[in-house]
Amino acid sequence: MSDSKPLQDQMNKIVTRLKEVIAGGIKLDGSMQALILLSKVPETYQTMVSALMATVKLTELKVETVINKISAEESLCRSGMGQSASKSSQIKRKSTGPCSHCGGKHDEENCWTKYPHLRPKAGGKGGKGKGKGTGKGKVLDSHQMLYK
Repeated sequence: MSDSKPLQDQMNKIVTRLKEVIAGGIKLDGSMQALILLSKVPETYQTMVSALMATVKLTELKVETVINKISAEESLCRSGMGQSASKSSQIKRKSTGPCSHCGGKHDEENCWTKYPHLRPKAGGKGGKGKGKGTGKGKVLDSHQMLYK
């Protein structure tokens, strides 16, 4: 699919192809059809896809659910009203801490121990990142200092 064209039309074509495959004798349950549809979503919708896959059991995923989520996300993106799920998930929120997962000075939703993918990449903004040096040229973050 391409986000330069209306996604509803593109989703309808995929659903039609899936029905033709099933009519041809290949068994695809509802969750497999939904996953196939999700695999075709444009890269700009990947945050929405990840959120959906994290909140719904894959065996219970339905094509209708996928279509509704994609349509809602597309509507938000095209309207310019508010922020889409993919944009709002990138907003850094102020920490109020302490973290209920590790006890750090941040909210659990920003915990690098619980969610390692949130950890800034080395060499990103600010060079070496924040943290106290070890004297050995290595920078430790607050999680490493707590568990060292």
